[in-house]
Amino acid sequence: MSSPKEKRMKLTEEEIKGIMARFSVLPAYETDKAIVFPTCCHNEIGGSHKLYYYKEDKIFRCYTECNAWFDIFDLIQKMDKLRGGRMNLPEAIEFVGFKNDEKIYKENEDLIYLQKLTKSTESLEADEDSDKIEILDANFMDRFSFNTEGLSPWISEGIGIDALKKFSIRYDITQNAIVIPH
Repeated sequence: MSSPKEKRMKLTEEEIKGIMARFSVLPAYETDKAIVFPTCCHNEIGGSHKLYYYKEDKIFRCYTECNAWFDIFDLIQKMDKLRGGRMNLPEAIEFVGFKNDEKIYKENEDLIYLQKLTKSTESLEADEDSDKIEILDANFMDRFSFNTEGLSPWISEGIGIDALKKFSIRYDITQNAIVIPH
């Protein structure tokens, strides 16, 4: 049982190239730190060579229209959607070749969360630097994608997509977390 991030981290660079080749997307060039592909995340064919796959973090970054970070599973879903498909996260995981244990993982994650809630809380001591607030760059939220699959827990609770967009709620693939700007 492993999370999408754990699965992503197991993939080799050659496996990433092979997955991309299944969509007829070949690397434009490669450096020590990245493999650069055409921007297939929003172009069915062609596209500039500005989709970077960072080898260390095993994550993609589009430096054009998307201007977002995403993992191989999100990229597969994006490419599939461009071709008229409707692949979801479990299907993308299976497409890569992993057995899909996403439901088991999610149930286990929920159980851990509930166990944390039921434990008695200890008194919290204020940190001497707690009154300092770090002001982030205005473009900071651009590193996170608006990913309906990642935001699905909120969507299933009845929070509308329009509301999520209005308040710039995003999803951080690397941390498997919903990001709320404030």
